[in-house]
Amino acid sequence: MKRRTMLLAGLGLSAQAQQTNPGDARDQVAKAERGFAASMAQRDPVRFATFLSEEAVFIGNREDQPALRGKRAVAEGWKRFFDGPAAPFSWDPDVIEVLDSGKLALSSGPVKDARGELIGRFTSIWRLENIGWRVVFDVGNGEQALDFSLEEVREARLVPVVDFKGRRFAAPVAPAGSEPQAKEEAGDPKQ
Repeated sequence: MKRRTMLLAGLGLSAQAQQTNPGDARDQVAKAERGFAASMAQRDPVRFATFLSEEAVFIGNREDQPALRGKRAVAEGWKRFFDGPAAPFSWDPDVIEVLDSGKLALSSGPVKDARGELIGRFTSIWRLENIGWRVVFDVGNGEQALDFSLEEVREARLVPVVDFKGRRFAAPVAPAGSEPQAKEEAGDPKQ
């Protein structure tokens, strides 16, 4: 009896260890996410729906766009993206994190338009259900606004540059032979 109890306990621990191995779970989520994306590329809305939890919530990236709640509503709401011979966008995870319990995961990555241009990022929350990993939450965030990418805005330096101590503004670059337009006074951040 004692041996049987120890054997069963050992098997239970072994099964639990397999479930909570973050590396294995991460690989499983990556495979599921890439299969989910492939369903779009292959123009297969039926397969797309197989990756959705019955409780799925897809959050729009506009205030006037209500969340789609439930597998049926998400599948119906996404049908328009399956019209036509080519996918209007694609995605691929570059970040995957799994809880130590091995039951909940986050995936995130770039979203590209049909030309392969970066148009945003997606974030999905996956849950390990009896039938495998399924998406429970999804949201996409566009990185384009007014035809400028975030990188272009960062490079434009549209804000004043402040020195590391925060005491004064950096001197503007003036054309050769002219006076700088902003005065710097020690300890006074005002120009």
